[in-house]
Amino acid sequence: MTDRARSDRKLFRSRLQAAVSGCNFEHTNRIQRNKRLLLHQKNSRRRKIDRLIKLQERTEDAINTPSTPGADRIAQTVLESEKMSSVLPRAKQRISANAAGVLWVTAGTALFTIIFASGKLAGDTASALQILFLRYVSGFATLSVITLLSGKGLKYYSSTRPAAHFYRAVFGAFGGVSAIHAAANMPIVDATAIGLLETIFTVLLGVALLGERISPRHWIAIIISCTGAAVMMASKGAFQSLSASYLWPAAFALVGAILIACESIMIKILAVSEKPMTVLLYVNAFGILLLSVPAFLTWRSTDLHDNLPFLLLGPLAITAQYFVIKGFRLADVSVLGPVSYTWIVFAALLGFLVFGEIPDTGTIVGAVIIVIGGINLALLKPGPGSDQV
Repeated sequence: MTDRARSDRKLFRSRLQAAVSGCNFEHTNRIQRNKRLLLHQKNSRRRKIDRLIKLQERTEDAINTPSTPGADRIAQTVLESEKMSSVLPRAKQRISANAAGVLWVTAGTALFTIIFASGKLAGDTASALQILFLRYVSGFATLSVITLLSGKGLKYYSSTRPAAHFYRAVFGAFGGVSAIHAAANMPIVDATAIGLLETIFTVLLGVALLGERISPRHWIAIIISCTGAAVMMASKGAFQSLSASYLWPAAFALVGAILIACESIMIKILAVSEKPMTVLLYVNAFGILLLSVPAFLTWRSTDLHDNLPFLLLGPLAITAQYFVIKGFRLADVSVLGPVSYTWIVFAALLGFLVFGEIPDTGTIVGAVIIVIGGINLALLKPGPGSDQV
């Protein structure tokens, strides 16, 4: 290496050192501080892990040491407390979900009671099929306006399972027609009593098709609700007169109960996977298609003044259906099925307030029993393997 090269190299080093000494290494200092912070956090985490390992070793020593007084009892208590600490949050969540589901369905049942009473309010001005058809028409119109105002349009609420919605509409429409036919051709109290078997069918279908589990306390709550309904029906003189002509409408009432129970199962299936608005749109659209011909064949009045009150039932029915769907999204059908008995309570209350029907002692006692059963259903704890709402 020549002298000139050596001198150039020394000059480069001196300039480099001068440049380095004059620089501000704030970003380098920040990196070093972050490294120290990460190292401190890592050491702190390691110390926590070491403490947990030592605590576990002490617990294992306590379990494996037979000479320690009460060691087995202490170990069992520790293990049970750890298990309960993980189970209790899920149980509380499920209990609150059951309670919310019962409240939603109860509110929907109260609104549906007003809709069912519309037939009695109508008298001879409209047939039952006519009332149901007008309800579906105004309900679909209400939903269409809501979807258009939301800016999303009907396409946003389209479903990939239209067949399931159609089956649900078929079960609901023909179940309702069967119940109406039964009530028109047999004592209404008897038709109502047979229709209450819907709850039992709903529970059994929930177990068979949805794999729901029913605890002993669950069965007790169902029996309490059924007992209350039976007391109310007995107080009104159900099944006092039986004849051969009685069996045919009774069969319609039974078929109606089965179909409505099937509709409850379909609501549960659709409520989990579909938007509430989607379920409402499809059932009202299919309801119009299914009831259009039967309604026009039994149409009694073409006066808009007479039909306008029934058109107003659409928004009310939409609200009631929305409440029911919300409830079925939260709780099992085996929990919500017996809640349908509350409509007898609301019917008795409506009869007292609107029609001046004074409830007798049996009605009041039965209503109280139904309320007790509903409270027990709302407070049910989750069964084994039922963690998901």
